[in-house]
Amino acid sequence: MVFALNGFEVKCACYSKYLSMRDFEGFEPMFRALGLQDLIKYGTFNEIAEYQINRDCDVRELLKSLVLKDEFQTSKPNIDLSTEKRPQVLLIDEVDVFFSSEFYGNTYNPQA
Repeated sequence: MVFALNGFEVKCACYSKYLSMRDFEGFEPMFRALGLQDLIKYGTFNEIAEYQINRDCDVRELLKSLVLKDEFQTSKPNIDLSTEKRPQVLLIDEVDVFFSSEFYGNTYNPQA
């Protein structure tokens, strides 16, 4: 919350969807009271990675558009790079799990 109060976009990542949502729901009233709800995002490692990958546009739609050369597309993906980006910080909950052999060193392999 301190980071968000100082203008950072905060991502809180956890291995567990349940723990992540429980924590978010516990703090949400305070985030709303302080007007920080748009600056703080909770999710699993995969959800946070997906959010970051698709932050400026839907990468899958962009790739589809490039491969098909818009022959079957009626609209091009909208990529908005004109807005100023806030500094970001990633907080990892249950960091001991993050550094376990199940997570640490593995790659994230999204699929279309």
